Amino acid sequence: SPKFIQPSFDFSYLQPIARNLAITVGGARTWRFKPMETGTKDTDEQPTWDLVRLVQTTSQWNSLAQTFKTLQGSVGVDWRISPTDTISATMNYRDYGLYITRSVLGFGYGAGATGGPTFTQGAATSVGTVTMNGSGENVDITTQTKHSTLKYRHRGELWRWEVNGALSGSATDRHDIDAGFFNLAPATLTGVVLRGDDIPYSGGTIPTRYSATRAGTPVDLYDGGNYTLGNPTTNQPDWNTQKSNLRFDLGRDFLGSIPFTLKVGTAIDTFTTDQRRYGKTWAFRPNGSTLAADRLASRFDVFDDAFNTDAPTVFGKKVRWISGQKMFDLYKANPSWFVLDEAQIHQDFVNNSRKLRETITAGYFRADARLFKNRLWLVAGVRYERTDDKGTGPLNDINSQFQQNANGTLVDSNPNLAGVQRVPLSTDPLVLRKLRYVERGATADRNYDGIYPSVNASFNITENLILRAAYAQTLGRPNINNVIPSTSISDPDVANPVITVNNAGLKPWSAKSYDLSLESYQIKDGFGSIGVFRKSVKDFFGSVSTAATPALLEQYGLESDPSLLTYQIATRTNAGDAQIDGFEMSYRQSLTFLPSWARGLQAFVNFTKLNLSGSNTADFSGYNPKSLGGGINFVRGRLALKTTISYLGDTRTGAVAASATVPVDTFNYQAKRMRIGVNATYNLTRRYALYASVVDWGGFVQDLQRYAPGTPDYAKPTRWQELGFYTNVGVRGSF
Repeated sequence: SPKFIQPSFDFSYLQPIARNLAITVGGARTWRFKPMETGTKDTDEQPTWDLVRLVQTTSQWNSLAQTFKTLQGSVGVDWRISPTDTISATMNYRDYGLYITRSVLGFGYGAGATGGPTFTQGAATSVGTVTMNGSGENVDITTQTKHSTLKYRHRGELWRWEVNGALSGSATDRHDIDAGFFNLAPATLTGVVLRGDDIPYSGGTIPTRYSATRAGTPVDLYDGGNYTLGNPTTNQPDWNTQKSNLRFDLGRDFLGSIPFTLKVGTAIDTFTTDQRRYGKTWAFRPNGSTLAADRLASRFDVFDDAFNTDAPTVFGKKVRWISGQKMFDLYKANPSWFVLDEAQIHQDFVNNSRKLRETITAGYFRADARLFKNRLWLVAGVRYERTDDKGTGPLNDINSQFQQNANGTLVDSNPNLAGVQRVPLSTDPLVLRKLRYVERGATADRNYDGIYPSVNASFNITENLILRAAYAQTLGRPNINNVIPSTSISDPDVANPVITVNNAGLKPWSAKSYDLSLESYQIKDGFGSIGVFRKSVKDFFGSVSTAATPALLEQYGLESDPSLLTYQIATRTNAGDAQIDGFEMSYRQSLTFLPSWARGLQAFVNFTKLNLSGSNTADFSGYNPKSLGGGINFVRGRLALKTTISYLGDTRTGAVAASATVPVDTFNYQAKRMRIGVNATYNLTRRYALYASVVDWGGFVQDLQRYAPGTPDYAKPTRWQELGFYTNVGVRGSF
């Protein structure tokens, strides 16, 4: 934790060099700190419920500290070559740092656990497990971004054209062992009968009191010395992206009785991402021993007493946390105690190495016309887009590690037995993994294109009333990270272990959109609009989560690890058709009718209601069925005050496959939430002003849920995270 709050600043400077030439220089530094959850004032909780028996099977308590830092600078040049022509160039640099440290305690009650709305009781067979720091990550993230642009613009009486070029690059590194600590340093307390009590009816989701016994004797689960040290990890990636853009736009005005404008343009965008992840897991074997008793944390110097003196408590209970940094110090002092599985390292490296290049080529034609004495404005056009994706990812060929005949069939070491008795090419596990897993040996090359027309019309019914209508065909591309061939596996000790599989064949969705709105301006000092819209979507994105089976694990090349049968397999698909119907309105009113002492007040409100329909697996993330926003502005003299309130309703985000613990028609949801912001500025002089802002006044809660029809409220939560609020105070000046 930082010892003091650090200042932030930003500045910009404009310097004319000549009559038609000027340069601009700018810079900024920002700093923001999120303290760790204390377990009393705020909390971060993750329960897992058996939604069939209505028993909480795992409970996880998290505490996260983050320090954000950015440093950026920019320089620009503007040159007016002639009264109609200008050239502009800019260069920007940004350095972003994010330091994350976590303390996590996870409670697994084991098979046979019973319970209800307020408690869970582990089975008497002593199959409970408590895991310390078994999920999340401790990491120091740095990202450097460079961005340059060059623009030429001509503005003549009839002709206009513009040429834009942009180039940017970004490099991200995530340090752990290079910064002196393990990414994860898990430890476990096993073979206990575990009980959790006092699950709150509101304002919390997991038990607030825990107890554990072993052979009838109480065990202090808050003392890290009672835990067995596990296998620490590193997870340092190297991610690089490059973007380039080239665009040309040409337009001409045609004057006459019916004035109109024609525009054409073309653009080429390229995006390249190159990702490698260097993950390793060390088996902790002090003096070669695999015995749990020899790996008890109390036997080693793995506790940071200074940290534990002021460390976060778990619902008021002081915890003796095991330190990832002290664990790394132990590794440096005794490297022979930490054993690497080189074959697994190769497999993990290959599975996390991929590259993709996406090129989007587009062209458009547009016509604008104004009719009926400029009361009707028509805009019609058509756009052509072609997308080319080329990617490489891991090649997992299970047969390549076995002997084959000349015709490509597998050698059978014993034809007398049923099936094929395969013959390995080597007895060395690393050699076999290198034969089976080839870095970027799998390639994907696809393209798709389409023509997308659109029509927009605006009609001035009166001077202050405008009717608008629009039709457009559009597409939505999948996130590029969702189509790069890859498989990622979460830590087994998290509340909900998941294998995420990218679908390289995920297609873009296409939609036909219809909009109709009515807008008013300056009617009794008010502005307002009301509208309806429909979006009919084909090949809408969907997400589905399915319990792992041997067949699915084999399909994804994971059949050699039976421990993954406890996981869920999540992937994205094209879920068929979907339709989004909506109503929206906004209104802003200056309260000029109030007495003079209240002058300067303005109120505003925005409301959107969506009706979402589609297949059961359709993923409506980002589409909130109900959103409401509003606020009050007050401006008088030297003071400007703005308050905003936003409300978002429950949002369904994805389907969960039915299983022994998940009933049919179960979905994941983002629960409804409200956020409040306040901004104030006071002008001391014409050049200086004080300002202050509060983001998420009163705190913000991230409430994630999973439920089916009939699931009681207490069993719905999967994440309850109290994120608090941020405050900024500063001074602003202009010279």
